[in-house]
Amino acid sequence: MPWLRAKQRPPQCIRRLAYRTLADPLRSTASAPTHHGLGPLTATDLHRNVAGPPDAPDVLLLHGWGSSTVHMQPVAKRLADRYRTHCLDLPGHGHSPPPPAPWGVPEHAALVADYIKREATAPLPIIGHSNGGRIALYMASHAAYANLVKQLILLAPSGIEPERALSTQLKGTLARTIKAPFTWLPEPLQSPALDWLHHSLLWQALGSSDYNALSGVMRSTFVRTVTHHLDDDVHRITAPTLVFRGEDDTAISEQQVQYLVDHIPDAGRIDLPGDHYAHLHALDTVVAAVRHFLAHPQRESPKTAPSDAASPAGPASS
Repeated sequence: MPWLRAKQRPPQCIRRLAYRTLADPLRSTASAPTHHGLGPLTATDLHRNVAGPPDAPDVLLLHGWGSSTVHMQPVAKRLADRYRTHCLDLPGHGHSPPPPAPWGVPEHAALVADYIKREATAPLPIIGHSNGGRIALYMASHAAYANLVKQLILLAPSGIEPERALSTQLKGTLARTIKAPFTWLPEPLQSPALDWLHHSLLWQALGSSDYNALSGVMRSTFVRTVTHHLDDDVHRITAPTLVFRGEDDTAISEQQVQYLVDHIPDAGRIDLPGDHYAHLHALDTVVAAVRHFLAHPQRESPKTAPSDAASPAGPASS
């Protein structure tokens, strides 16, 4: 079967995240991170853009997958008259180096927490777009980091598991079936065999465009990150939360955003005209709402940090 034997390297460019990814086929076979340590990569290695008065309140901005500080700068610049804004390039994005090994959301959260402790005053508001919102949600819902988060401002946030089309589910089942025999091989045979599989045309046909555009540590990091869902965690968030979504967003659904609003005790939402980057198309609206929210959070939930062992309040969502 020549289509299976062919070995075609994916392109090196990283495209913007369309969250409807087929990376999920790898979820059941990808090993979980063995630690939450930072390894040789620390907050000092991250590229950042910091602006605003040195004595002003700090605000942290996190971009989405395949993006950089470029897509957060328009918001940051409009806030920098009253706030000290910190825009970070996450590992492997923009001008920041990639992680030393495949990372998931816990490792990214630990790195962001490291930056906050070194460079800012906590607790602070976090503005997160797409995957940056996922990282922010993780931090706010886990006791180790919740005391660092004052408010959440989520722009088309990922992190809630989407409904998958039947075709996507079938591709996932096929990918897991194909990969299983390779995982049974002992080293040193397994690694080169999996590398061969991952660069075959068959595997690329089963993967998303974002997955195929990556290689090496960033491809594994992508899988571990976008398959980390927080449906069972967000009920623990006590930080006041404001969620934005573009009405034409095909990456983050209405159901995903409403799930957040329904399960975070102190959350509200604003719908915008536009797509996954609606915060750029409706910048005036977003900045005005963010300014008001930062000045008047109107916290209604308890100030205690969430317990990771807490159980959801109320009946489980279907």
